[in-house]
Amino acid sequence: MIRAVIFDMDGVLSDTERLHVQSEERQLSRLGIDPGVLAGGAYMGVSDREFFTAVFREHGVVADVEAAIAEKWKLMSECPDDAIAAVPGALALVERLHRRGVPLAVASSSPRPFIERVLRCLDVLDRFSVVMSGDEVARGKPEPDVFLAVARALGPHERRRRLAGPPRHGHAGQPRQVLVLHSRERGGLAVGTPEGR
Repeated sequence: MIRAVIFDMDGVLSDTERLHVQSEERQLSRLGIDPGVLAGGAYMGVSDREFFTAVFREHGVVADVEAAIAEKWKLMSECPDDAIAAVPGALALVERLHRRGVPLAVASSSPRPFIERVLRCLDVLDRFSVVMSGDEVARGKPEPDVFLAVARALGPHERRRRLAGPPRHGHAGQPRQVLVLHSRERGGLAVGTPEGR
């Protein structure tokens, strides 16, 4: 029995990966880096810090990573709300799980203000018991830290919902039987557990 579901956001709940790509393409072009490095989703889902550090290193560019991150999120903040759309079928799935009383959460590499903005635009912010950014854990994606932290945070919500059967927990208080829906590194949807299995 699935006791809770954790959603990745960009590319799973919201069709916002294209907004990330558009902002990053503008930045890379300005720095003389071929935006083609983004083709095929090679950096999809990784933290901004990891992305810019890797790209700058691989292309011999000396640039301030923190400044690049700040610039990207300035560009992202300029996107109009109507550019934020749901992935087809995602909202119906959220509503179906919510009606069944399944605790829901979001774990995303995006900063918390952007996560909350997207969820408000999609009118589903109140459907999620836990919302967490990769900025709030020690290691960003592709490490599973944010999913593990969200799974632990979901524990009290599981008990409050009184799902069938006694609450069961894995190591360090992490709930078992938690489903994670996240985007694959090179596109598509992956289903797994907080540990990445």
